Order: sequence, then structure tokens, then C-alpha cells
Amino acid sequence: MRKYIDGDEGVVPKINEILERCGLNELLVIKSVHEDKVKTLARSYAVRDYDAIKEVDELLAAEGLNVHEVTVKPMMERIEELQRIDHLVASAESRRNTALHEIDRKWSRLGAPLRRSIEAQDAEFEVIQSEGKTST
Repeated sequence: MRKYIDGDEGVVPKINEILERCGLNELLVIKSVHEDKVKTLARSYAVRDYDAIKEVDELLAAEGLNVHEVTVKPMMERIEELQRIDHLVASAESRRNTALHEIDRKWSRLGAPLRRSIEAQDAEFEVIQSEGKTST
């Protein structure tokens, strides 16, 4: 393996040959490694890792961008879509709340006669003292 690394001019064809025997190609391997690095960086950035934040800021700066431009700006460009979604969610919540209110109302109407029936049955029971015990 070491001979492929130390200045062997035929390293790329030899590595490609090995990859082909494994059913892979150079571009797929590079793409896979790149995707893994991006996912790792994104996870680290999400948990506010200082080094990841610094790296992302540097990558954005190299492209003439900043965090604001890649987060807030795209949202502002789609604000109308977001407002429509928000309206649909609010409407769905309202329908759900109305349905829950109706269920409560129906159950309370059904529950009142049931409660009276249970109370009437409880009133029919008589407490009987046991004969073996005396109170002192």
C-alpha cells in the first residue's frame, strides 16, 4: 500500500483498478466521503460546536456569503408560501378544537343521565353493621 502513496505515478490507475474490482468508482467514493463530511459538519454546527461554526463561516465567506444570507434571506423570499402554510395550520387547529369541543359537549350530555343513574343505584344500597363488632 505504501508504494502507491510515495510518488508512484501509476497510483491513480491502480487505485481505480482496485475500486473497479470492488464494484466502485473514484467519483462514487469521493462523493460518499464528501457527503459524510458535510453531514458531520452540519451535525456539529447544529450543536453549536465552535470549530464547526468557524469552518462554516469560513466556507461561506470564501463564497462571499454569510449565515444571514443562507438562512433568513431564502425564508424571506418564500414568505408568502410560509404565510399560506401558517394559515392552513391555524385553520386545521381551529377545526380540531371545534371537533374536540363538540365531543366534550356530546359526552357531557350523555354523561349527565349516566351520572344520575349511578347516583340512584348508590342511594339504593344500605350500610349494614356487622354483628360481631361493638364500638367502645
